[in-house]
Amino acid sequence: MKGFLERTMLKIEVENFKIFYFNFLYIIMFFYENVEKNIKLDIILIINMKGMIGMKIYYVRHGQTDLNLAKKMQGGGTEKELNETGISQAYNTKKELENVKYNLVICSPMKRAKQTAEIINEGRDIPIITDERIRERKLGDYEGRDVTEEMENNIWDYKLNYNIPNGENLHDFEKRINEFFDDIKEKYHDKTILIVAHGGIAKVIKSHLYGMPESQNLAEISMNNCEIIEFEI
Repeated sequence: MKGFLERTMLKIEVENFKIFYFNFLYIIMFFYENVEKNIKLDIILIINMKGMIGMKIYYVRHGQTDLNLAKKMQGGGTEKELNETGISQAYNTKKELENVKYNLVICSPMKRAKQTAEIINEGRDIPIITDERIRERKLGDYEGRDVTEEMENNIWDYKLNYNIPNGENLHDFEKRINEFFDDIKEKYHDKTILIVAHGGIAKVIKSHLYGMPESQNLAEISMNNCEIIEFEI
């Protein structure tokens, strides 16, 4: 993936190595100078870790809808609420995250994502904000059609960059996701954020986290309803 997410992972690796290296040298020198003073290790370990702490994200795909169950195309132009299974999935995810202390919830403006976010966030005095940039990919004339392998392979192929009739091509979709992460990284760089959105956005995120080349088709990547991805940027 080109853009912020790709740059972030490389930056984290390089910066964390530099910080580790210089802190390691500091510890060795400190031990050498204070070896006779019986200073405990836990005091030495109070070192500057500022550069190693970034934004932690818990990404959740929305719960199941009837269109998910029927294996129909459900993009950014189709509004469906959670079915009974989806509601149950959201409550199970709420339980999984009950010990996670997040500072903010950002979700897609679509009903299925908002409903999932509201269930997970029940009982917490934490704001939920919506962001249009993490709306599901707009599938145009394909909305509501049966999901087929051929269709999936076409619309999620980076090289092909298939133009869905009245829909959104993959490069434009990826661009708005990158802009979203650029923005929240600047605003909430030291926070823990819960993001609730869609399977299409998860494909883009996972392709980056897995280090997939752009030659690989994103149709090969999937995310279950209410599955959780945890990562830092």
